[in-house]
Amino acid sequence: MTAPKVKIGMDSNTLDLLAAGNVHRLTRHPLKTFSRRKVAGGEVHLPSLGPAETLHILEGWLDGSEAQANLQKLLNLYHSQELTALETAKYEAFGKLTDLEIPYQGGETAVRYRLELTELPAWGRTAVNQGTDAYLADLDYAALRSQLFSPLWARHGWSWDRGGKKFAYEFILVNALEETSPAVLYDDDEAFWSTTGWGSGSSAASLTEESTVVKKGTSSAKVSQTSGSYDVFGIYHSWAAGQDWSGYEFVALWLYGSNSGGKMALDIRAPDASNKYFAYIDDTWTGWKRLVYPLRAMPKVGSPDLTNVKAVYLTTDEGNPWAPFYLDRMVLDVGQWVAVEVFVPDTLNTADINVRLYSWDGSGWVVGPGVEATDLSPWSAGVDLYFLDGTKASEAYGGNWYNDQFAYYSLGERGQTPGKWSSPPPDITYSLNYGCLKRLGFAVKMPPSTLARDTSGSQAVNKTQLKLEITYNSEHTTYVDGSL
Repeated sequence: MTAPKVKIGMDSNTLDLLAAGNVHRLTRHPLKTFSRRKVAGGEVHLPSLGPAETLHILEGWLDGSEAQANLQKLLNLYHSQELTALETAKYEAFGKLTDLEIPYQGGETAVRYRLELTELPAWGRTAVNQGTDAYLADLDYAALRSQLFSPLWARHGWSWDRGGKKFAYEFILVNALEETSPAVLYDDDEAFWSTTGWGSGSSAASLTEESTVVKKGTSSAKVSQTSGSYDVFGIYHSWAAGQDWSGYEFVALWLYGSNSGGKMALDIRAPDASNKYFAYIDDTWTGWKRLVYPLRAMPKVGSPDLTNVKAVYLTTDEGNPWAPFYLDRMVLDVGQWVAVEVFVPDTLNTADINVRLYSWDGSGWVVGPGVEATDLSPWSAGVDLYFLDGTKASEAYGGNWYNDQFAYYSLGERGQTPGKWSSPPPDITYSLNYGCLKRLGFAVKMPPSTLARDTSGSQAVNKTQLKLEITYNSEHTTYVDGSL
């Protein structure tokens, strides 16, 4: 059974209310406020997450020889209007003391009190600083938001080791941007494709322009099974001169599924069938689905060369055909850099690495990059960063992980432009959002979106589940809330 605990304050100014007397009532009053706002198409009621998200009301007594000294501590906390922490056996909260009542009790040696703490978003408030259609989600994937107001307000795996001076929390980073900087291979031009086949059988491919079953533009490519002499059949495009795809990181396409159980193969011949990247695709869904493949992480035959791509094939076979199938917009693309800022205490631990990022590989946490955020030195490369489909960032991007996949930004203040340990992640300026004065940041190069909500499997390539661990020297936190 967990021992009772009720403490309020920060650092040495923390008062143990049970040791100083008792707490005979502790209540939380959620203040979920809604406001009417105009949006495209009408009006809606949206939650208004203001500074008074929740009230914590504590009532009790201060007694013993230190009663007056402890009362003065409470008064000091109240008058300072600084950020303070409420720590109980069940939960923690950060906020400000917005009311303190000391009722008159004539002749009593004990001091009765009633205090209110208004909860505020503080440590671990996390916001997308740069990145189009980039979002943060809790572990239930209940909603996508540009800000995680507090890791204590939803399921974020919050933990606080007060004695060890560190806290940690979890979230899912999502890139919902469909295309970053695409090079279009196919869209609305069915003449791009030719039919093909090989092996001994009784089938062939028929290619037609489809104007009804369409995802993008005005048409899609419909590939049907017809009578012929092949076992394997489908469509392809070839180039006389090798194409240089080395500047791209992903190939993406739209396929229409009919849940037939049929199979298809995507081949990228670089330059031929003995040197290629490939993927097998099962028809296990109904309707349009966007497939995104990290080029360098695809299975391969031989030694394919992305500077010398000569053909792309989409084929099925008569033993387990996926036919007809519909193909729409196929592109090459790159990842999008998504920069995130995090609200932290004033003074981080400067004796060692004070920020460490972990990523979820599907079965456990993998140690990722760490840094001493004050001056970005020393830093630790860690192991790798995983996306939720199981792909490692190093597999998707190759190159130098701390230049091409991930970066940290130095500790700074609200409105400041921090340093960064590498390029090409974008320069950022910490937001002017109210809250903790001090901020730190990091950036992840995120794969293009599949536009699916999946948090596992191939459709989750555009998501990563992260755990951020921060160690500090002092709990003191300068809080900017617009008050004078």
